[in-house]
Amino acid sequence: MNFSISWLSQYYTKIITLYKKKKLHPIILLQSTYDIGIQKLVYEISTFFLCLKKKKMYYCNKCTSCYLMKLKIHPDFYDIKDKNKKKIGIDLIRNVILKIYTTAQQGNKKILWFSNILNLTHEASNTLLKTCEEPPKNTFFFLYTNNSQHMISTLRSRAIFYNLSVPTEKEGILWLKKKNIKKKISLNLIQTSLRLYNYSPFSANFFLNNVLFSQRIKIINIFKNYYINRKYLILINAFKYINNPDLIFWICFLILDAIKLLSKKKINIQNLDQISFLKKFSKEYSYQILNKMLFSWLKCNFCLCNILGIDKEILIIEQVLYTTILLKKNLEN
Repeated sequence: MNFSISWLSQYYTKIITLYKKKKLHPIILLQSTYDIGIQKLVYEISTFFLCLKKKKMYYCNKCTSCYLMKLKIHPDFYDIKDKNKKKIGIDLIRNVILKIYTTAQQGNKKILWFSNILNLTHEASNTLLKTCEEPPKNTFFFLYTNNSQHMISTLRSRAIFYNLSVPTEKEGILWLKKKNIKKKISLNLIQTSLRLYNYSPFSANFFLNNVLFSQRIKIINIFKNYYINRKYLILINAFKYINNPDLIFWICFLILDAIKLLSKKKINIQNLDQISFLKKFSKEYSYQILNKMLFSWLKCNFCLCNILGIDKEILIIEQVLYTTILLKKNLEN
């Protein structure tokens, strides 16, 4: 079966080629800043490794091993995570290590997949390190992180490192069009979703096909109404009824885009579907006011995310009132 993610195909080809030449390092460390399809890449490579009837560079998708991988119940593929806890402890790692030293049940390969290696406790990382120093024969370890510098250095040094780049906007657009071929989604909206989610096609696709899409439209319309009528209760109430941490970021992106337009830096405007509003908004307010507004919302978000027990409602009320004062001050000047 062909690999379908164009921006990751080079990594798929490189790893499979090394594997076929029997030159692939058993510890593979993958790093990427955003959700660009790493899970899919590892699944496809692992399915090829475990396939009983490989066809050149691809798995057959017909054998028992491929079928078990499709059902996510392959006995020789270990997706390492603790369903009850965020952190992965030493006991779980010890149990998995015991299993990989037994005979494979399908073929002769075993694969361990750590979807976030930073979730391992320090003790668990050290236990894994001992196994990685002398890994069992025909066993491959796939480790993923968004920042390899936060790993213990000895574990990082045992792996071959791949820094996976974010896809281009063109690649992201083509992929999203194929995924949403039955829906009439405008190019502006596809570009907006990609830019809002740092060019991650998977995150953008989730956004377009989730309640997030309607929530963003709703909060933007509420912000427009607030901007026109200066009725701060409209915006305060939005945070009561729409419980989503992305709300503040969507407001921040609007303000940031207005700053870009005011500075005549139209590159990478995120909210391409709101250009007409942004042009009007950026013309009415000075750079200083917009900058103060942006940083106050970012500070508000930081407090909400990092201060335990903070009164969310009071903080939002203070933030909206401060924004109202800034807008009024600009008009008075």
